[in-house]
Amino acid sequence: MLDQAHPTRIPAGEVHSEYRIYKPCGHQHAPTDAGVQEVDDIGLVCADGYEYSICWTCCASGGAGQTEECVDGHADCWPCRPLRSLAHRISVTHQRAALAMTSGDTPLWAARANEAAELYRELVRHLPTPATEETDHG
Repeated sequence: MLDQAHPTRIPAGEVHSEYRIYKPCGHQHAPTDAGVQEVDDIGLVCADGYEYSICWTCCASGGAGQTEECVDGHADCWPCRPLRSLAHRISVTHQRAALAMTSGDTPLWAARANEAAELYRELVRHLPTPATEETDHG
């Protein structure tokens, strides 16, 4: 069901991306070790220190750190509600396009297909690309 409390369109300039939360991994690492990164207030960590992900915009105040509201209940934080709502909207729009196509309503089918493509492009701009796959902000 679509979450009516959250918009299906994300305002321009608002970037929802993954913000990874770490704890100390308990290992001794050199900065040159593969898969090791420097995390503020923790030091060098490997994948064993990864705890969970939250949204950069919704739950990390755009990089200012995890919000108090998110600390106690981060299960719903990634993907965040705006991105889940957008994905749902894409699904519904695709279904409506399919119905229009099977009914022979070509203009409506084209309009729905274009709307779905626009929504999909909006969603994709929030997903990591191969060049920026590492979305750690630590």
